[in-house]
Amino acid sequence: AGLPTRTGDTVISLGTSDTLFLSLSHPVPSLMGHVFVSPLDPSGYMGLLCYKNGSLAREKIRDEYTGGSWDKFNELLEKTPPGNDGVVGMYFFDTEITPGIQGVYLFDKNSQPITELAPEQHVRAILEGQLIAKLLHSTSLGYTTAPSSRVLATGGASNNPHILQLIADIFNCRVYTVESTSNSACLGAALRALYTTTAECNTSYPEMVERAVKCNFATEPRNELVPVYRDMLERYRQLEASLTSGKC
Repeated sequence: AGLPTRTGDTVISLGTSDTLFLSLSHPVPSLMGHVFVSPLDPSGYMGLLCYKNGSLAREKIRDEYTGGSWDKFNELLEKTPPGNDGVVGMYFFDTEITPGIQGVYLFDKNSQPITELAPEQHVRAILEGQLIAKLLHSTSLGYTTAPSSRVLATGGASNNPHILQLIADIFNCRVYTVESTSNSACLGAALRALYTTTAECNTSYPEMVERAVKCNFATEPRNELVPVYRDMLERYRQLEASLTSGKC
């Protein structure tokens, strides 16, 4: 409620837990995630996905391999190519919500289980794995992109431009941040309260939020990486299905 969202937008909240809010025109209800009537668009729906292993999981990898430095974390990330040479990582230090499994699972370019990675591979693997999972589960709920689609990133990790670039590349969307992202929930409550006193002024709630909250362009996807992450998405789909069915 505190973000200037439009039809077709996705909101990614990168906090202690990660949360996605999806604008859906034709939702596909699933046991993994939730679908609600949109609170902003009377003709639309809102998808919701929650992940327990969010910033705390990223910070665990940061602390283990960089001594707690985000600058070193970003440096290690840049030492590996997009796609991580085929490595896929799933880091569920706590039992995950989406899907409900626990453990750290690493796979090589042939989708074979492995137990060791270089520090820089771990850094890229946790970020790519988390974001690919979000895209996979979003599409399972009926999420699709259009040329006008945007991702609005909020939460503490949205201050990291390297993570924002990965979001843009994996979701193949332009990424925006908003002012006061660390307090967007409180801001939304305040705007809802304000709207109750001005609803008769022929202004819609989204229009009011657009005027109150500034949206800042952060980055855009790199077209040459579309096939890289399209292939990773399909591999992740198969690997997650194997894990949840007990075959991996």
